[in-house]
Amino acid sequence: MENKKKALLLNELGKAQKREGRLSKKELAKIAKKVCMPENEVFSTATFYSFLTLEKRAKHSILLCNCPAEYLRSSDKISKYLEKKLKVKLGQTTKDKKIYLGMTSCIGLCDKAPALLVDGKPVVNVTTKKIDELLRSLK
Repeated sequence: MENKKKALLLNELGKAQKREGRLSKKELAKIAKKVCMPENEVFSTATFYSFLTLEKRAKHSILLCNCPAEYLRSSDKISKYLEKKLKVKLGQTTKDKKIYLGMTSCIGLCDKAPALLVDGKPVVNVTTKKIDELLRSLK
């Protein structure tokens, strides 16, 4: 897939998800026509990226970067702390449906690890204190 086409596709997928809160099969078909790509390729892209979803998710999402540099800088402790504070496991949504906790592949911030994506925005040099502040702001 050429870079311009891929950028256009990701942009369209992001806009549709922001509007609808998820990517429906109907929406994926419309996007495929718009960007002149086969539906299976659009579906494949939509399911590859962890920040895109076919399921309705919580109001907020916290995605932990799972690359090796993160692990070396104690991302496992951050992960366990988040699970404890939110009372969910990775890949789950809180009972009140407000926060989804998941994993994502490299977000390009290994030099500032541990890092998270919170509602699509990076949070770097994460500590338990930062998590407490973050969770207060999301509630």
